[in-house]
Amino acid sequence: MLNRLRRRFVAISMAIILMVLAFFYIVTGAAFFVTITLDMKSVLQTYSASPESVFAPQIGVSDDQNTLFALHSGNVCVVEAKELGNITILDFSRADMNEITVKRAVSYALESQNDFGHINHLSLFYHKYSFLNGTRIAFADSTQYFQYLKVILIDGGIFLIFSSVVLWAIMRFLASMCLKPVEKAWEQQKNFIADAS
Repeated sequence: MLNRLRRRFVAISMAIILMVLAFFYIVTGAAFFVTITLDMKSVLQTYSASPESVFAPQIGVSDDQNTLFALHSGNVCVVEAKELGNITILDFSRADMNEITVKRAVSYALESQNDFGHINHLSLFYHKYSFLNGTRIAFADSTQYFQYLKVILIDGGIFLIFSSVVLWAIMRFLASMCLKPVEKAWEQQKNFIADAS
């Protein structure tokens, strides 16, 4: 009976603790996702909306160094699409993209209603900014972004499992400590009944 009580105590405590840990894991993961996505948007916006003379901020010179995504802002390709359909690549040096990929990305970004988004099949983020005679679009590779998020989620999952095991051991210990007086009283009652009979 006491073993069943101990198991029930541990199960209820662990269920509550696991729900709290899972909630914090989900909230933390969502917060990282939103923060990094907004940071990517601000980096690409800096590239796409800057005047032509200073359109390519260098890492470590501008405010980009204070962003979470400063490490990946070097993977940016900036293009300008004129209304007549001709595409001018303004900065191609820091991106690992070929011209076919750039043309496909530009056509997708121009067709999109959103100024900022992700092109899943090309693994690119984009931000576009319209001028009088065309549109400037900044692209960034999202592979590193998703790898960074994956590492955060895996580390969080490992922490969740490890903390669950540690908390389970603590709960078993506490359950044993709490039930010791009950076990002692139970034994005394059994001995009393045995002696009385």
